[in-house]
Amino acid sequence: MADIRVVLIDMPQLLRQILQDVIDASPGMTVVRAHPRRVPLVEAVDRDAAQVVVFGQESLQLAPECRELLEQRPRVQVLAVSRDGVRTTLYGLRPHRELLGELEPEQLADAIRGVAARAEW
Repeated sequence: MADIRVVLIDMPQLLRQILQDVIDASPGMTVVRAHPRRVPLVEAVDRDAAQVVVFGQESLQLAPECRELLEQRPRVQVLAVSRDGVRTTLYGLRPHRELLGELEPEQLADAIRGVAARAEW
């Protein structure tokens, strides 16, 4: 099975680096690109063949650009992380929302693996 391809988008540098280190150290997944600011999500997913987007946001409400991504690329999953890194929410097209709360690094990797296990890529 190929690695789960993850794109990090729009989060503070320290949080982005922590998440990248956790994901890259986890077997079966890799960060294919990290964008420090918001970028068009559909283009980013298509360019990098990403399966999971980890998206920094202030609110736990689904950002409009994430909703658009889920509508246009229904197999992609979005893991929204608060900018302070404390709250994490998983979104998938069903609609599906699962509040994950504060995660330890290993739990973040497990959440991404869980996304891949439920996805139909």
